[in-house]
Amino acid sequence: MPSERLAKIRPAAGTALLLFILSLAHQLLYLYLVPPWQGPDEPRHMEYILLMAEGAEPGTPAAAAIQARIISSMEEHRFWQYGYFINPYDPENPPRTLDDIWPGFAHETHQPPLYYWLVGRLVRWSGLGNIAAQLRLVRWLSALLGAGIVVAAWLAGRTLIPNQPGFAAGTALFIAGLPMFAFIHAAANNDNLAAFFSAGVFLFGAGALRERLTWGRVLGMLVCALLALLTKRTGFIAPAAFALISLGSLWPERAGRRLTAWALGTLTGVLLAAGAALLWPAGRELLAAGWRFFHLPQDMVELLTSGRYGEALLRTPYLYYSRLIFESFWARFGWLNVRLAEGWYFVLLAVCGAAGAGLLKGLHHQPPEGYLRRALIVYLLIAVAAFLLIMAKEVLYLSYRFGVVPQGRYLFPAVIPLATLFVWGLREWVPAAWRRTAGWAGGLALLLFDALCLMGYVLPFYH
Repeated sequence: MPSERLAKIRPAAGTALLLFILSLAHQLLYLYLVPPWQGPDEPRHMEYILLMAEGAEPGTPAAAAIQARIISSMEEHRFWQYGYFINPYDPENPPRTLDDIWPGFAHETHQPPLYYWLVGRLVRWSGLGNIAAQLRLVRWLSALLGAGIVVAAWLAGRTLIPNQPGFAAGTALFIAGLPMFAFIHAAANNDNLAAFFSAGVFLFGAGALRERLTWGRVLGMLVCALLALLTKRTGFIAPAAFALISLGSLWPERAGRRLTAWALGTLTGVLLAAGAALLWPAGRELLAAGWRFFHLPQDMVELLTSGRYGEALLRTPYLYYSRLIFESFWARFGWLNVRLAEGWYFVLLAVCGAAGAGLLKGLHHQPPEGYLRRALIVYLLIAVAAFLLIMAKEVLYLSYRFGVVPQGRYLFPAVIPLATLFVWGLREWVPAAWRRTAGWAGGLALLLFDALCLMGYVLPFYH
């Protein structure tokens, strides 16, 4: 018996290791080819990391010294030739602080602290003194997190659809080969840790959707969702996914009316308790503390009552934002200033359209077994919720007034359901006998697309 168990474990462990290595290698390619400080917001993220590493406070001489070191390295690596800035570089009066480069948008110290606290300790323990070497270490951590997400996607796929191992591998390889996923996971960015913790929600959730919701799975999803929230505001996707997966797992046909009524009663009780807490000063102070922690607008009531929020809802350029999210989810590098030729995005849009049509076709005409159909619907709802949360954030902050734009990396906390839906949808157009061949063809197409991005755009721009 032990030998039989080992015989099953070894191939699976080998596949996981291979996926990890392939993903890591892809991210390292971008890590070393993209110059320092060309990942979006890298200087600002590194400032916060080094504040944590050195125990410095914003506005102090120590913080000013950190900014000076960052700016010196940016000058050394020709940031103003490749990157995004508000104030151009003046050699007669070079910038002394990050506020001189991005007035009004110079710092990330408003972000939830978990990523910066953890990475700051890693930088401190490393003993590295050169700031470019410190940045490279942080980029390595991002690459490892990205490879971990790929393995989590494979494990979640095997759990959700155990009788189709090729589908799980295809989903993981899609994430591993996605050019923008590799680029972002080769940069210093708290999005990467938020996406990693969110992947844990889907890893635990896959078992809940296929079998049943257990207290262990609830606890696993809850812990991962809380850690994602402590990492970045895009981590709000994780608790939304937790809620939708839990509801999908408690479908009346599977859980029975008693368990469903218990779950709905618990949810109602929590909402009523949260509402009642606002009647007491302690409850209001707790809400205010959470409001401040996530850096939500302090004048939210005034926004709603004055009509400015309604104005923002009407004036927010949703189509423009949607286009930016789509392009930068697939391939729009640097500070969104390394863009493919227009035609490539139309090709990608057509492929996504085919995947969406295939998904609807499969759900409507050839529904898979019950639990899988529910799981795909839950994943689809999570994808929609992720997009709506991103747009809600832009409206909430009136971002359109300041030229701030959403990016595709904000969707990476939901990359596992997105990849699952995409691969499943394309798969629906392929006859069963040709699916293995189609999988290899799809992998080759993704490899060629990534080569096009690197050789045709990233390398010519930076080198």
